[in-house]
Amino acid sequence: MERLYAFSQRLLATDNVAELLNAIPAYVCDGFGAKAAAIYLLSSQQVYRTDPKETWFPLHDLQMVSSRGEPVIDPKRGISLTPLHLGTRTTGAVGIAGPALSRATLEALGSMIGIAIGAPEPWKTFSDRSRASKREPARRPARFRHP
Repeated sequence: MERLYAFSQRLLATDNVAELLNAIPAYVCDGFGAKAAAIYLLSSQQVYRTDPKETWFPLHDLQMVSSRGEPVIDPKRGISLTPLHLGTRTTGAVGIAGPALSRATLEALGSMIGIAIGAPEPWKTFSDRSRASKREPARRPARFRHP
């Protein structure tokens, strides 16, 4: 539980999604004692790895986990893969090489990463609208204006 909390704090450290995508594999390695990690995004078909030369996670494996929506633990190869979720939508996958993680931990990682990389834009849009509504109270109907 402590490792998941520390990991979540690292995910919150930046608002820049591009920087975050490049950093997450290293965060996974640091936080969970992994040898290597990779993130695959369905929308862009991009893979972000701790080391671009590593071959722990073939693209096909990451795509398969994304399409199936279920974690895969392969003790023979020493890897675990889990889908990234944003709500009920699968947005990609994360692969971890190293000590086996529980299914619950894998699912928590998939949700945390999915939210961290998928949520900033909607929240930004919401906060922009909120700020705009505070600047333009005259446009609101009289019954909605604050005294």
